[in-house]
Amino acid sequence: MGTKNLAADRTAQDTASFRASPAAEAVPRLRCVAWRATGECRPNGPREPHNDKNCSEDIVGGMSGFCEVEGIDTEELFKVMRRYCTSLKSNIKFRCSDALDFIRYREAENTTISQALVPGFSLPNVVENRIGGAPRDGIVMVVYPKLLASAYATVRVLRDVLNCRLPIEIWFHVQEIGEDHLMLAPLRQLANVVGDVSFHPMYNSRAKGFISKVYAIYNSYFNRVLFLDADNVPVRDPSFLFDTSEFKSNGAVFWPDFWHPRRTLFNLHAQSMLWELLDTPFIDIVEQESGQLLVDRTRHAAPLELVYFYAFHEPNFFNKLDVIYGDKDLFRLA
Repeated sequence: MGTKNLAADRTAQDTASFRASPAAEAVPRLRCVAWRATGECRPNGPREPHNDKNCSEDIVGGMSGFCEVEGIDTEELFKVMRRYCTSLKSNIKFRCSDALDFIRYREAENTTISQALVPGFSLPNVVENRIGGAPRDGIVMVVYPKLLASAYATVRVLRDVLNCRLPIEIWFHVQEIGEDHLMLAPLRQLANVVGDVSFHPMYNSRAKGFISKVYAIYNSYFNRVLFLDADNVPVRDPSFLFDTSEFKSNGAVFWPDFWHPRRTLFNLHAQSMLWELLDTPFIDIVEQESGQLLVDRTRHAAPLELVYFYAFHEPNFFNKLDVIYGDKDLFRLA
């Protein structure tokens, strides 16, 4: 080991002096020190000082180690963005300069949770039920140009084949459909015939693609929502779902996906960096299918506020590190 590496490794010799990332409740002033490389494809493996990198260099696939971060006032040392060789997909890279935002992300997440747990907190457009009145239930769908035909077919099946009378909200982004909404003309004509179908424009520039689903559920005018992908055609009237014991007990019903940590297309396993990002233990269950989900927005306002945070907070480490696929698992993680 050369003199330069000895100096660079000053704080990394004694691994026992490191702590995990600081608690989300009290993040101190921090500075990035360096990337500390380790062997055996694990962040707590033997040190490899010759592979250390400064905070502005890329950390690429196949590397293991951690970002060394120091408390400016306390001189405490933290291991952040701890990486196994398989913690991220092979094409994903980051820099240890990202580690400070990585820590602050959890602080912001904790703040979001605290604010959502304040008594009286509610989501937008929630209406208090009248005494003895039934909660307002309905179906929420999101459309964009490629899904307009599918949405038309799904609404026809719901109304004409299954005789489903649940009201339906159709959400769309104006930049995708157009300010004149002409693309929606066939759907609007159908709505006039079958009744109780409303249309809701989205103007948030980021509410596109997968996260448009989060935006629509978060802002829905229904208290209890059955979300359906526009190309997800039910085989029976789904109204009964609101009366199931599972929904009454839990206020939410999710459907499992085929994938799980030992058979995943999305790198969602025990060594994923996702768990450190969320400061939560690894969850060894099947992944979530989000083509349909059932949720009571009044009972689960706080988790849905957290889902919205996951989808729209910047910097968005879900996207930057590609630790989940779209919106697929956001709801179960919240």
